[in-house]
Amino acid sequence: MAVVIIGGGLMGLSAAFHLRRADPTVPVTVLERARVGAAASGASAAGVRVMGRDPAERALALESLARWPDLDRELDGETRYRRDGGLRSEITAQDRDRVVKELFAEQSRTLIFPFGGRAVLAQLADPGTLRFAVLDDDYPMVTREALALVDRSQSGFGTLDTIVVLVDGAPAEVPGSALEPEMRDHFEKLYDALWHQLLGVVDYRARLSRGQNSADAFAQAQQARGRLRKKVAEQKEQLGLAVFEADRVGTVARAVAGVWGGG
Repeated sequence: MAVVIIGGGLMGLSAAFHLRRADPTVPVTVLERARVGAAASGASAAGVRVMGRDPAERALALESLARWPDLDRELDGETRYRRDGGLRSEITAQDRDRVVKELFAEQSRTLIFPFGGRAVLAQLADPGTLRFAVLDDDYPMVTREALALVDRSQSGFGTLDTIVVLVDGAPAEVPGSALEPEMRDHFEKLYDALWHQLLGVVDYRARLSRGQNSADAFAQAQQARGRLRKKVAEQKEQLGLAVFEADRVGTVARAVAGVWGGG
């Protein structure tokens, strides 16, 4: 018996490793169209967590967490794993109102901010619609959206309503409710992270403005800037997963368009 594995990401390589370890006589071949870790695995920030998992994943996540400390010995290599902690604050309705007021004060009703090495355009399209548009890698040479998350404020800002992806070169909206739970979860986590980042940028700008007349406020602004920079690796992972999932969302968009068109 010989085994062929399609895809040289974390799952494919792990499957190959465990198959060979279980039976060293079985030939195992991994096929990868680009390079090892070229897709979502390459965008990972290598975070190991149990908090925030879907309940269906929790048992597997706990088992994985227990195994990591011994992987250096098992793989005869250095994984650089270290055990830290994690903390995430909740965004209040007042926080969201403050951000919306900040956008409304801008003449263009937009604010561009950094996220995971990319630029994101937050736009108050109208008083009840907020868009987070992740801009293409070519920005600022070309202002083109890679994908967008839309909040229509049906019960106050704070809910992801639709995802906009490119389908055959044209933007297509897909309701979050039309996505599979796992896929929707990736975009909801990205949406939440974008809110946190935008709130952090608004806070930094306010502190920097006060820092013109206060050394303490200027120091606080620099600390706020440092906190924003520490999140880049985690943000890259979230963006990588979302961009990877965008193709699947495009498939859903075609199906939704077919249903609506047929109605």
